Amino acid sequence: MAEKNLDSVRQLFRDCLRLADYLSTRQGSREALRQQVRLAFRKNLDEKDPEKIEEHKEACVAMRGGRTKREEGERKDVGA
Repeated sequence: MAEKNLDSVRQLFRDCLRLADYLSTRQGSREALRQQVRLAFRKNLDEKDPEKIEEHKEACVAMRGGRTKREEGERKDVGA
C-alpha cells in the first residue's frame, strides 16, 4: 500500500514538472516554475498521514486540470 502511494506521488511530481515545462513555454521562466514545484513537494516531504497525502495529491491534480498524465492515458485506452 505504501509503495503504491509513493509511486503515485512520484508520478504526480513528474506530471507537475512537465506542467511547469509546458507553462514556461507560455509564461516565462522554466526553472522558476520547476523550483516552485520542488519547493512545494519538499515542504510536505515528511508527511506520513495517508489522508493528508491524498488531500495534497487531489489539490495538485485539481490545479493540473483534474487528471494526471497516467489517467489521461488510461482514458484514451478505455475510449479506443
